[in-house]
Amino acid sequence: MIRRWASAFLAAICLPFAAAHAAQPASAENFFRKPFLSEVAVSPSGRHLAAAVPTDGGRVQLAVMELAPLGPPKVVAAIAGSDISDVRWVNDERLVFSTVDLKRAMGDQNKMPGLYAVNRDGSDFRQLIHRVSNTISAATGVISRILTWEWDFVDTVEDGSPDIIVGQSKWDAGWDLISVSLYRLNTSTGEKRLLSAGAPEGAQDWLMDAKGEPRAVTAYVGNRRHVWWRRGDSREWERIGDFGKYRSEGFRPVFVDAGGTLYVAAPHGAAGTEALFRFDADRKQPEPEPLVSVQGFDLEPRLQTHRGQFLGLHFLMEQGASYWFDRKLRTLQAGVDKALPGRSNRLHCGKCVDARAVVVESKSDRQPGEFFLLDTQDMSMKRIAAARPWVDEATQGTRSFHRYKARDGLEIPAVVTHPPGAAQGRKLPTVVLVHGGPWLRGAKTSWNGDAQFLASRGYLVVEPDFRGSEGYGYSHFKAGLKQWGLSMQDDLQDALKWAAAQGWADADKACIMGGSYGGYAALMGTVRHPESWRCAISIAGVTDIELMYSITWSDFNNGWKRYGMPLLVGDREKDAAQLQATSPLAQASRIKTPLLLIHGVADVRVPIDHERKFRAAVSSAGTAPEYLEYSDEGHGGWLLEHEVEFWQRIDQFLAKHLR
Repeated sequence: MIRRWASAFLAAICLPFAAAHAAQPASAENFFRKPFLSEVAVSPSGRHLAAAVPTDGGRVQLAVMELAPLGPPKVVAAIAGSDISDVRWVNDERLVFSTVDLKRAMGDQNKMPGLYAVNRDGSDFRQLIHRVSNTISAATGVISRILTWEWDFVDTVEDGSPDIIVGQSKWDAGWDLISVSLYRLNTSTGEKRLLSAGAPEGAQDWLMDAKGEPRAVTAYVGNRRHVWWRRGDSREWERIGDFGKYRSEGFRPVFVDAGGTLYVAAPHGAAGTEALFRFDADRKQPEPEPLVSVQGFDLEPRLQTHRGQFLGLHFLMEQGASYWFDRKLRTLQAGVDKALPGRSNRLHCGKCVDARAVVVESKSDRQPGEFFLLDTQDMSMKRIAAARPWVDEATQGTRSFHRYKARDGLEIPAVVTHPPGAAQGRKLPTVVLVHGGPWLRGAKTSWNGDAQFLASRGYLVVEPDFRGSEGYGYSHFKAGLKQWGLSMQDDLQDALKWAAAQGWADADKACIMGGSYGGYAALMGTVRHPESWRCAISIAGVTDIELMYSITWSDFNNGWKRYGMPLLVGDREKDAAQLQATSPLAQASRIKTPLLLIHGVADVRVPIDHERKFRAAVSSAGTAPEYLEYSDEGHGGWLLEHEVEFWQRIDQFLAKHLR
């Protein structure tokens, strides 16, 4: 297939697409197995591509391939029992990466990500940070020279050296993070040098300049967030911001360019959506007009920089988008978007400017992702691989972004997935899918395995970004303060009513489901709006707000319980009556809706006590739920065999109650 860009400068692009895959049975495994290609990273020279690729056994390893010319991938690193993630180039020869152990309980200090380094040819492999707290050899009693698990990767240094920036965390007895000390670490020798001498109290989130020196830091003291800045060659820190720790207010540092200018993300306009500003260090505030802003969305920029030069940024609207300050890259992006219309097309490059090889990652609502190699000299583009080649996009549902009015007039964003081939004007059985957090952004139109699996079974899927969700400005976030089970819950029922009014949803055949907070909302929906839901599915869901305060073996630290929860969820004493009324466990006798509960026994974010106490309470009240427990699962990050099993169970449960 040949596509051509309208611009004469970009007129010769050639796209040899592979033949369409034969339609595959819509098995649960097709939607949830690991992608064939992920974690892509282009080396600084643009000559090499690193990526995470799965083994036949399902684990993810690190591979490197040549880009100029395009060559086959070569596996250069694998960690037994774990998946490789967070791949970064240190220089054109060396990489660092972390690991993910899907069996680890979330927050378990004995199984942390660790950090490793390896050359692109597989040589000079070195573990830099331990994954377990015990760093003394049981056989010899010798203390390991590998950094202990309290250390973390912070950033790379773009000077061609084998050095990176790492941080050493310090906690108090209640597992509140006190501070992070910053070091420059040589990934080949293990030698390190302190960078953060004289840091402000509570310093944690560091920002480096083009020379790899700390220039800004965010410090947390009590329930306050302090922003500190160091001008030019000065060794003195000055405080330039003081904000609430758990409020989405104020600014946050994001970049220091080669000239020493600080860039910050800060609220903009009446809705308080986040935009990118230059910072006026003399006035200690962002400049009046933003450099980049997106109407209706927080920018949440992921910057593309090279040695202190600000090239562009990637951000999220309905789907991913990019903006380039560099004119050549802006023209290149426009050409790619024209060649691959209706998609989110991200350019992966090394130094980017004057790069010959650029990797294009292209996604849509129905396409999980394809990777192309763009040669900027002859403007040809070759398909490297698909992220999930077993997914035929012609069989996927269509996803679209909307905003609806809640009962109090607040505008709520939502994504709706229509089943493939759904007839116009036909009202469909519906699943309202609630994201976790709840202070996260959930709704975006890119391909989503959960929603596509449900759509493949014939359900309309509605994913609201209810009040309190991030990504839409401070006003939207603030509207959710202390609204668990109240207006946050009403937003979900309003989503169903809105979808029914559009002629899409059959409001008499609807189920509510979600994970973590979403699991809480599913259960609370059966208390607050039992007339709306034929069934509810909770995956690792909170059932008792009081238990979030009192349980001693969760990973909630004392600072979160002391400052965060009283502000965002409710004060344990002052709001005791509200918390009782909005806890599904306390209201279990009122629940008559069919339930499916899914939980990991090793979960330390929402411990298994939540599920077991709630299950006993609703069973004694006469509504015995269906349930699945997994002894070796934590809070998400499910093993594939378990994920396939419980989605098959969800399929059966929904069919029983909505068909």
